[in-house]
Amino acid sequence: MRRRIRVRPSSFMASCYAGSPVAVRAGRYALGPMEPTGGEVEQDVVVEHVVFTSDDGAFSVVRVAAEAGGSAFVAAGRFPIHLAEGDPLAVTGRFEEHPRFGRRFKVAAARPRLPVTEDGIRRYLRSGRIRGIGPKLAERLVDAFGTDTLRVLEDEPDRLLTVTGVGKARLEELVRVFSEGKEQRDTLVFLQGLGLGPAVSQEIWQRVGGDTLGRVRNDPWGLADDVAGVGFLTADRIAGSLGLAGDHPARLRAGLQHVLNEGLDAGHVCCAAPGLVARAAELLSIAEGVVEGALENAVASRALLSVAPGAEEVSRVYLPVMLKAEVEVAARMLALAKAPAPRVADRLPFDSTASLALTSEQESAVRLLLSSRVSVLSGGPGVGKTTVLRLAVEAWRQAGLKVALASPTGRAARRLAEAAGHGASTLHKLFGLIPGAPSEGKTLGADVLVIDETSMLDLPLFVRVLRRVPDGTSLVLVGDPDQLPSVGPGSVLADVLASEQFPTARLTRVFRQAEGSRIIENAHRINRGETPAFPAQGEPGDCFFVAKDTAEAAAEMIQRLFLERIPARFGIDPRSGIQVLSPMHRGAVGTEALNRRLSEALNGGRKTLERGNRTFREGDRVMQTRNDYDVDVMNGDMGVVIAVDIERSAVEVDFYGRRVTLDKGHLDDLEPAFAVTVHKAQGGEFPAVILPLLGEHYLMLKRNVLYTAVTRAQRVLVIVGTHRALHQSIRDDRMTRRGGELLARLQGRALIEVPPVAGT
Repeated sequence: MRRRIRVRPSSFMASCYAGSPVAVRAGRYALGPMEPTGGEVEQDVVVEHVVFTSDDGAFSVVRVAAEAGGSAFVAAGRFPIHLAEGDPLAVTGRFEEHPRFGRRFKVAAARPRLPVTEDGIRRYLRSGRIRGIGPKLAERLVDAFGTDTLRVLEDEPDRLLTVTGVGKARLEELVRVFSEGKEQRDTLVFLQGLGLGPAVSQEIWQRVGGDTLGRVRNDPWGLADDVAGVGFLTADRIAGSLGLAGDHPARLRAGLQHVLNEGLDAGHVCCAAPGLVARAAELLSIAEGVVEGALENAVASRALLSVAPGAEEVSRVYLPVMLKAEVEVAARMLALAKAPAPRVADRLPFDSTASLALTSEQESAVRLLLSSRVSVLSGGPGVGKTTVLRLAVEAWRQAGLKVALASPTGRAARRLAEAAGHGASTLHKLFGLIPGAPSEGKTLGADVLVIDETSMLDLPLFVRVLRRVPDGTSLVLVGDPDQLPSVGPGSVLADVLASEQFPTARLTRVFRQAEGSRIIENAHRINRGETPAFPAQGEPGDCFFVAKDTAEAAAEMIQRLFLERIPARFGIDPRSGIQVLSPMHRGAVGTEALNRRLSEALNGGRKTLERGNRTFREGDRVMQTRNDYDVDVMNGDMGVVIAVDIERSAVEVDFYGRRVTLDKGHLDDLEPAFAVTVHKAQGGEFPAVILPLLGEHYLMLKRNVLYTAVTRAQRVLVIVGTHRALHQSIRDDRMTRRGGELLARLQGRALIEVPPVAGT
C-alpha cells in the first residue's frame, strides 16, 4: 500500500524546510500520528519545519506532512541533504515512543525526490530551491502545467515561454539552475551513500562542484587535502567501498602525507625516511618496498621534499610548506641579527627607581637586550625577567623607539601587558593574521618587537611573523625553555638557544621577592631533578601535597579543596581564583570529569545549555580555544557564563569585564574551564592551582609537564595524588626530540635538499 502524507515542522532536521515533499513506504501500519508504533513504512512527505539539526548536520528533527495529505508528524534521523521548508523526501522508518520527546518517526533511510502533487510542486518551487522562481511565478507555472510542471522544466523547457514572465534569458537561467540542482541532489545522495554526513557532503559539493563524482570515484584520497572533516581514514574507507586498488598511486601518496601530518600533530616538522616508510606501510598494509617506491615518486614530483643532513645520516622528509617555513625562519633570523643595533644602552643611564634594585645579572641582561638586534631573554620563575623587560621597554621608549609587545595567546598577552607596563596583543592580531583577511597580513610598524612565552611559539606561526618584520627591526624572544614546547610543530625557542648564534641573557638568581615562596623554590628543585619540599601537616606554607591513592578519592579531595579548604584558609574565590590543572582530558581526574563535577557542585540547578559532550551552566568558568575576531575574543581568554539562552543555543560570557554573546556558530571554540590541561594553562598564572598527579597519567608524568603546572601558581599550589607519580614526573626529564633541522640551519651546517628548494 502506498499513501501520501504531509509532515509539519518539529525536532527533525535543521536542513529540512517546511513544506518539503517526502516519500514514505507503507508497511503493516498506515503512517500517521494516531497509528500504533510498529512496522517499517515508506512514504512521500514534505518538510514543513526544521526543528533541530546537529552541528555536523548528521542528525535532524523535522516536522513533515504527507504529500498526499494527512496529519503532520515529527521525524528524526539522518538526511541526505540540508533540508528546507518545502523539500520533498522519500523516507523509510517506523514510529517509536521516545522517552523524552514522545511519539515520533525514526528515519532509517531518506532520499530527496521531486514532488508529484500540484500542492507539493507549488511548495517546492516556492521554497527557493530553484533560484529565479518566486511565489507568483510558481503559481503561474503550476496553473499552466499542473503535475507535469517539473517534467516540462526538465524535458520540454521551451514550453515555459508560454507562461507570462518567462522570456528567453530567464528560461535559460531556470534550466541551468534546475539542472545544477538535480546534479547536486544526485551527488549528495551518492556521497551520503558512502557514509558521509550531510554537512561534509555539502562541503565537498561546495569545494569541488560539478566534478565531485569524477573526483571521488578516481581519487577519493584527494578529499583529505581539500575538505575539512574528511581525513585520510575516511577517504580510504570511501575508496575501499568503491573498489579502488590498495596499491593505487594516489593512496600511497596520501598515506605518506597522512603520516607526515600525524607527525605535525606530535610536534615534528619532518620525519626520518625509514620511520616514515615503516609507519606508512603499516597504515596501508602494503610492503615497505612498495611504499619506498611511492616515496621516491613523491619526492621526484615535489609532492614531498627530502633533506640529507649528512653522508652518514638518513634523509628527512618534509611536506613542502614545512621545509619552506624552516628555511625561511633560519634565513630571516640570521639576516636580522646581522644589522647593527641602536646603541640605546650607552646613551641612557640606569637612573630609574626600578633600576636601583637591579642585580648585576639583571643589569647585564638589560644592556644585552638594548645593544643587540636579535636577542633572547630566558629563565625560570622568580628570576626577574619582568623587571629586565620593563626597564628595556622604558629605555627604548626614551630613545624614541616604538615598541610592540606580543604573545602567542590572548591570556599571555594580557599578562605581558601588566608586567611590562605597556600595551600588548596576540601575534595574530598584531600582524593581521586573521582568517578571511588579506593573506599577506600587515607589516610590523615598530622598531622593536618583543615576543613573550616563546616556548609556545611554533614554526608555522613564527615564519608568518618573520615575513612581516622589516629589516632594521630589533627582535627579543622571551621564554622559559624548561616549560612545555609548543602544541604546533617545531622547537623554536630550544633551537634558537641551542644554536648559540644570538646574544642570550640567562637569568638564574631567584629575585628576593620570590625567595620566601615555596612554590618558586619547588619549581627550581623540580627543574634540577630534586624532590619538592612540603610543610608538615598543620604548618603554614603555600605549596602542599595531599596523598590519595585512587582517582575517585583524588577527585573528591579536589572538590573539597576547590569549594571549601582553599577558600576558607586563603580567602580565594573558587569562581575566579582557583584553577585545576590536569595532565589529561580523560579519567576521573581528567579535565572532562572534573569540569562536570565542579560545575554541578558550584552551579547545579542553574540554567544549562548542552553542547555535544560539553555543558555550560550560568556561573561556569570557560576558556576560548581559538582566536575569534568576529567577537574579539582570543585563544586562551577565560571568562564566566553569566546567561544561557536555550532557545538560541547561545551563552553570554563575561571576558575580563566585557560581555560577549556566543551563539551556535561560536560555541565550538568554547570549553568549560574550572579544570584545563597543563598545556592550555601555559601562558597564564592563577592565585591557586590544584594539580592531580596519579599513575593513570603515566603518559604525561614528565618533568616539563610538572614544572609548567607548578609555575602557573601564584599564591597556593596543592598537588593531589601519589608520591610515586610525583617522583616519576621528576625523574622523567626526557625531552622528546622533535623532528626538524632548524638548529642545523641556524648553525650553518650543510643540508642537501632533494630536489633543491628555490632560494636556499
